[in-house]
Amino acid sequence: MLSFTSSLSPHSDAFVIFVTEKYAYKDKRHILSSNKVQKINSFLSVLKTKNKDEEISSFDISEKQKCFIIKVKSKFTSYWPQENGGNFFFHIKKFKGIKKIDLYPESLDFDNEKLASFFSQFIFGFNLKSYTFNKYKTLNKEKIKEKIDFKIITKNKEKIEKNYKYYEAIKEGVFLTRDLVSEPPNVLNPKSYVQEIQKLSKLGLKIKSYNEKELKKLGLNALLGVGLGSANETYLVTIEWNGKNNSLKNPLTFVGKGVCFDTGGISLKPAKFMEEMKYDMAGSAVVVGLLKSLALRKAKVNAVGVVGLVENMPGSRAQRPGDIVKSYSGKTIEILNTDAEGRLVLADALSFAEKKYKPKFIIDLATLTGAIIMLCGCTNNIEYYKGTEPEIKFEEFFEGELVGWGIVQNWKGQVVRRFDIKMVGSWDGNNGTLEEDFIYYDGEEQKRIWKVQKHEDGTFEGRADDILGTAKGMTSGNAINWHYSMDLPVKGKTYRVNFDDWMWQMNGGVLINRSYIKKFGVTVAELTLILQKVDK
Repeated sequence: MLSFTSSLSPHSDAFVIFVTEKYAYKDKRHILSSNKVQKINSFLSVLKTKNKDEEISSFDISEKQKCFIIKVKSKFTSYWPQENGGNFFFHIKKFKGIKKIDLYPESLDFDNEKLASFFSQFIFGFNLKSYTFNKYKTLNKEKIKEKIDFKIITKNKEKIEKNYKYYEAIKEGVFLTRDLVSEPPNVLNPKSYVQEIQKLSKLGLKIKSYNEKELKKLGLNALLGVGLGSANETYLVTIEWNGKNNSLKNPLTFVGKGVCFDTGGISLKPAKFMEEMKYDMAGSAVVVGLLKSLALRKAKVNAVGVVGLVENMPGSRAQRPGDIVKSYSGKTIEILNTDAEGRLVLADALSFAEKKYKPKFIIDLATLTGAIIMLCGCTNNIEYYKGTEPEIKFEEFFEGELVGWGIVQNWKGQVVRRFDIKMVGSWDGNNGTLEEDFIYYDGEEQKRIWKVQKHEDGTFEGRADDILGTAKGMTSGNAINWHYSMDLPVKGKTYRVNFDDWMWQMNGGVLINRSYIKKFGVTVAELTLILQKVDK
């Protein structure tokens, strides 16, 4: 819950002061008492003396109130305030009983526009990180219901509120997408999915659903074929937002794959991890969430969403390898693998969208097929290493000094770079800092500082200046696996790539690291690194 106020409440559990990289801030309206200012300044002096480079710090300013200090970069990327807000959420999770927080954004010396933008994104990032799907949990119900109330101390209410409503609309679309993806398949089948989408009509969206009888008449046989083995009916749904004028001429069009559960059909998937196949409707969920966001913020644009909703099941009527179907476009398709159903769903949905709306452009969204995942070498799973020894503890291995030697190989297997690395790790509870110094054999030097947070469930997150967003990982047995993205400079050009990073602990304080560097799911390079702890 978000509200506005003109003064700091003595009844809040905590308040937040934003400072510069040099720990400077302004009490523009004398919000803070002289006693609080004195205590804050003393705490900041300690941070400067100890040279603590913490993004978020906190101390007890009284017996009943905590003060959070959030450091703001002088220069930051457009999405950094969202990251900053998300980091704040994880920080306050360490403290119990904090339900009411006052935030004082005007402690930053920003103009009104920049302040409104920064702070709205900060709250947006906090909200995104705070998302949970607890609909079916039966334990700790009261704890689940706990929410944090924010009060904003500002004289710039109108601008902040306007910006906040913009990001709030996006948040609502994101949360709807996450809710849909998180629903179990016995609840979210094609019919119930249609009913959920129809609820959005109250926002001004025009929604039309086509049942199997209508789809057969129209000739969407590729989509219909996927659902032949399911007891649940197949649907195609259009969602229209007319925010620009009275005509939907040449709208922006988004097409989503909505396979509510994908067994693979007759070409049955392996049983292991089959439960994850409920996520095969995620592409359609993004489309639905997007249209909700557009409607909530009254976007001045004409846009259309088209989603094919179906289940791929191995029933007695199920489509078989060798079958031939005639698609909506008039082209025939031979079925070779019924687990390649996504292209059938999209073939009809894309053709339908193109013919009906003559869109300005089409963006389609879908999850990868199992066949593509295997092709990309993504079948390795961290659980495979459960119980293997020596068991690795992230915070113990990456404590103190380490040295290492590595190579980078291109897609042909040729070694294109060699490097040495020195690493120093330090930990404060579950929060760690890893400093990496790379020395390449061609003379280039590179430094990266990771901020790592370990969670109670064994997962961890990491952030660094050249890493896009947040790296996510987990440990199991002797193995670590984490994923992250970055813009990688190569010969004067920059490529956005994804890292699938695997580490295995060996005897004698040695760790082997293999990183698969991928572009569009295809491995374009590999990194091999040997790390060894330095004996003191």
